[in-house]
Amino acid sequence: VRRGGVPVMIEPLALTAAMLGGKSACLGGARALATVAVIAPGAEDAVASVRAVLADIGATAGLEAAASGWDGKCVVRVIGADLFEVKKLVARILGVVRGCPLPRVWQM
Repeated sequence: VRRGGVPVMIEPLALTAAMLGGKSACLGGARALATVAVIAPGAEDAVASVRAVLADIGATAGLEAAASGWDGKCVVRVIGADLFEVKKLVARILGVVRGCPLPRVWQM
């Protein structure tokens, strides 16, 4: 992500077969991974609200998630065994950071 031509976030995550020892799965048995990155002035202010959503879901949906914020960024990572559950949580997170419900076509 660049702001004014200057890189403000570089995603270093790369999963390859070599890194995984030739295995097709990783992340402690999780099969789905999502990253939500909000890059905007004041984006770090959304972290408390996002963490409240993450605390609300707990481990009931078989998900693990964490959020951090700094320097105009709010980054959330979610992993889980079920892609649908990961997508539902991402939709909730997007609603929180947007400050309004998602458009109907995005809702699950």
